[in-house]
Amino acid sequence: MTKAIWNRLADGDAVSMMEETYQDIVLAEFNRCRDLQFQINQT
Repeated sequence: MTKAIWNRLADGDAVSMMEETYQDIVLAEFNRCRDLQFQINQT
């Protein structure tokens, strides 16, 4: 069984930024954080 990417990161496992599963999840998280930061900066 393959560990979820967040579990791998939490466990300190080496994760290549070129892994497709990593990129998909992290890009979505980057976009979410960017939107939250934009909202914070507008207040």
